[in-house]
Amino acid sequence: MTVLLCKFSSTYNSPTRFSDSFCIYSSNDFDNMPPEVRKVNRSGNAVVKVIGQSLPRLADWTIRFEGEWKHSKGYGYTFFASHYELLTPSTLKGITRFLASKTFPGVGIKTAESIVKEFKAETLDVIEKTPNLLLRVPGINIDKAAIIAECYQKNIAYSKLCSYLATYSISGNAASSVYESEMSLEDIKANPYVLLDVKGIGFSTCEKIARTEGVSLDSFARIEGAARNVLTSDSEYAGNMFMLYEDFEQKALQLLNSQLDPAPVSLDRFRDCIRSLSKDGKIVFRGGKCIFLKEYDDAENDSAQMIARLLDQNNMLGLNVKGVSQCLDDYCRSSDIRFTENQKNAVLRSLMTRLSIITGGPGTGKTTILKAIIAVFRRLHPDDAITLLAPTGKAARRMTETSGYPAHTIHSELQIYEDISSSGIMISPGLVVVDETSMLDNLILAKLLRAINPRSSQLIFIGDVNQLPSVGPGLVLKEMIGSGVIPKSELVEIFRQKDKASIIDNAYKVNHGQTDLICDESFQIVSVSDEDEAVRKIEEIYAEETDRWGIDNVALLSPLRRTQNRFICVSDSLNQILQNQVIPSSNASVTFNGREFRIGDRVLQWKNTKTSANGDVGTIADIIQTDDGVFVKVKWENGNESEENRETMADISLAYSISIHKSQGSEYQCVIIPLISSQICSLFQKKLLYTGLTRSKSRIVIVSDGSKALDYCITHNGDQARKTLLSRRIKESVIHKI
Repeated sequence: MTVLLCKFSSTYNSPTRFSDSFCIYSSNDFDNMPPEVRKVNRSGNAVVKVIGQSLPRLADWTIRFEGEWKHSKGYGYTFFASHYELLTPSTLKGITRFLASKTFPGVGIKTAESIVKEFKAETLDVIEKTPNLLLRVPGINIDKAAIIAECYQKNIAYSKLCSYLATYSISGNAASSVYESEMSLEDIKANPYVLLDVKGIGFSTCEKIARTEGVSLDSFARIEGAARNVLTSDSEYAGNMFMLYEDFEQKALQLLNSQLDPAPVSLDRFRDCIRSLSKDGKIVFRGGKCIFLKEYDDAENDSAQMIARLLDQNNMLGLNVKGVSQCLDDYCRSSDIRFTENQKNAVLRSLMTRLSIITGGPGTGKTTILKAIIAVFRRLHPDDAITLLAPTGKAARRMTETSGYPAHTIHSELQIYEDISSSGIMISPGLVVVDETSMLDNLILAKLLRAINPRSSQLIFIGDVNQLPSVGPGLVLKEMIGSGVIPKSELVEIFRQKDKASIIDNAYKVNHGQTDLICDESFQIVSVSDEDEAVRKIEEIYAEETDRWGIDNVALLSPLRRTQNRFICVSDSLNQILQNQVIPSSNASVTFNGREFRIGDRVLQWKNTKTSANGDVGTIADIIQTDDGVFVKVKWENGNESEENRETMADISLAYSISIHKSQGSEYQCVIIPLISSQICSLFQKKLLYTGLTRSKSRIVIVSDGSKALDYCITHNGDQARKTLLSRRIKESVIHKI
C-alpha cells in the first residue's frame, strides 16, 4: 500500500467534464511516485492521475491517498486510490477558505481573513489548543470562539470517521449519514451493527468491521444485528410487515453460522437473545408465531386504532341524507353531469361518513366523483379545509390538474423528508382525500392517520386495488377493503373515451387474464426478433413519439430497473442509450458514482426533499465547479430549483426510461413498454402490465419478441400474499370500540 499526498489541480481538469472516479492532482510527494511520473512543472509539482471512488475536488486542501500505482495504455502511470483523507489546509489562502466554509457557520470571509491575519500559519493550532486567543480578533466574543473551536473538533472527528469507514469501502454519502446520526467512532468500533440504521450499509459490511474490532461471534450485538437485518430484508424484498418465527429463526441462524465451523451461535443462545429483544420491546410477537420489528407493529396497531376511532365518529357528523342528496342534485344540474346510481351513492357515502374508500379502474369516473365530493363538501362546510394528498409529486400534480384544487404529497404535507419519524404535524380539520392509495405502505399510512383528528375530519381513500402494491411494506388498500368494516364504493361501469377506448378495454382484459388484446392506432404491439433489435426499435419509436407528443409526454416504462444478467432492455441501460440520442455528448457533464449526467438531461428524484418529492422529474440546468466541489443545478417540474452535490446525486437518476413501479401515479400521452422473453421473472405479472397500460392517456406501444412475455404477464397473478395483520387488527379494533 502506497501513501500519496496531493492537491486538486483545476488547471489540468476539464471545465466541462467532471468525474468523481477520475481526477488530476498536483503533488510534490516525489518519494512515493514512479520515476516516470516525476516530471516537474513550473510550480515545482508533478501531475498525478488518480482513479478511485468519490474523489474530492477541493481547492487548497491536501489529500492523503492510499492505494497503488498501475500502468495502462490509455492513461500511463495512474494511482488507483482505495481511500483518501482530507488534511486540514496549510496555506494561508487555504486556511482562510476553510474557516469561511460551511464547516464554520457564522464565520464569513472577512472574519476568516481577520483570524488568519492575526495568527497566520499558526491559526489552526490556536483554534485547536488555545481557542481563547481568538478573542484578540475584533468581532469575536467568547461564545463565537467556543463555536469555532467546537466546529474544528467536529471537523477532525468527521475526517477520522470518513477515513475509518473508507477502509471498508463505505461511500462518502453513507459516511455523511453516519456522522449526521451522531454515531461516534468509538460507538462503531464497540458495536459495528449500529451502522445497520444507515441506508447503504449492510450486514456483511458490519461483519467485516466486527471481525477487525474483535467483536465476539456469539455476542448479543451480532445476534441483534442479524435479527434486525433478516426482518428488514424480508420487508424490503417481499413487502411483509412480519415474519413467521420459524422462517425468521432459520434465516437468522443461517446468516450467523453460515461457513463458520463450529457454528458460533447455538439455538439456545439465539433464543435467549431474542427473548431479551422482545422484553426490551425492540421486536414484538403477535399470536405466538408472528414476529415484527417494533416500528412495523406500531404502524399496524396505530393504523387500526385510528381507523376504528374514525368509524366510531360516523354518527357525530349530524348530516341529513336528504339535504346532502339535494346539494348533490343541485351540483349535477349546474355542472350538467349525470351520475349512475352507483356513482351517486359513492359520493353520498363519502360525504356522510368519517372514513370511506372509493375504488375502481380507469374510465370508471373516479375524477368526476372527486370533483363532485369537493364541490358538495364546500357547500355543506364553507369554512372547513379541503386537503388533497397523494404519495408522489407526479400524482399530486395530476390530482391538482383534474380536481382544480391544490394537492400535495403526503410527505410534504407532514414534512417527512429523510425518514418517517414522528414530526407532530397535524392536518387541518375538514375533508382529506388521498389518491393513488394502492401506493401507500403501512408506515406512511400510520403517519398519515396519526396526523388526522377523528372528531373533526372526513377521510376518503381513492385507488385502484388492481394496480401494483406499494414498494414499502404492507398491502394497505386491499387490507382496508378486506376488513369489511370501512364503507366502500366500487366503481365498475366503464365510460369509454374514443381516443383511448382500446387502452381501457385492454387494461381490463389484462386484469381478467385475457390474452386477446385489441390492436389499433391507440394500442400497438411491435414485434422484434431479439433484445438487440428491440433496443434499435425502441430508439426509433422514442424519437417518433417524442417528436409527436413532446418529451415530457412520452414514457418508456420497463418491467425491470436493473439486472445482473446484462440485459439492455431495462431502464438503467435504456437511460444511457437514450441519453446519447437526446443530449449531445458535447454538453458539459459530470460523472458521479459511475453515472454520467449532462446539461439538459431529464432526471428523476428517488427520495423526498424540501425542494422535490420522490418521483419528481427535473432537468439539469447547469454544472458548477467551486472551491467546495462540483454542484448540479436542477430545475424541477414543480417549479423549484436545487443545487445537488455528489452525495445527493446518489438519489437522482436519468429519467428517459423508468420502471413501471416508479411510474405509478403518473400519466403520459404515450407509453412504450418493452417485454422481452429472456427477462421473464417473478415481476412479470398482470398487475405490472395493468399498471403500465393505465399510465397512458392516448397511446400504447409494446415492443416484444413474440407473445411469450406478454402472455406470461397476463396469465400470472404473481400475488404472493404479503404478511400483514392490518385487516384483522382493524376488525378487532372496531369490535373493541363497539
